[in-house]
Amino acid sequence: MKSCLQFVLGLIALVVLGSVAMTSLSSCELPEIKPLTEEDNLKISLRRMLRGPIDKFATGPLLGGTAMLVNDYFPYWTKDGKVYAANGAAKSWAYGNDMAYAPDGVGLDSVRRAVKGVAMGEN
Repeated sequence: MKSCLQFVLGLIALVVLGSVAMTSLSSCELPEIKPLTEEDNLKISLRRMLRGPIDKFATGPLLGGTAMLVNDYFPYWTKDGKVYAANGAAKSWAYGNDMAYAPDGVGLDSVRRAVKGVAMGEN
């Protein structure tokens, strides 16, 4: 009889505690989750391709694609989902060193101008 009473009291305690826990969980507010920006997605994709850390990252429009400058010295260009190296330093920093070169007109200087928002032909 004593063990039966202990079982019933334990069951009642579980039900009461469970309802309190559910009430407190339902009143919790979760932080707002913001969607990733295009720049965030580019940085994530590029991070998987490069040998070193990305301490600085900037983007800007260039020749119908997007210029990306990593750590001030490694210029990349992307268009239609493909990433290109804009010079030899950028190419050597990519895993496997098999990244294709960007087209003519895309280099360190043009990428730097693009990320600063300076139009081609301006200084």
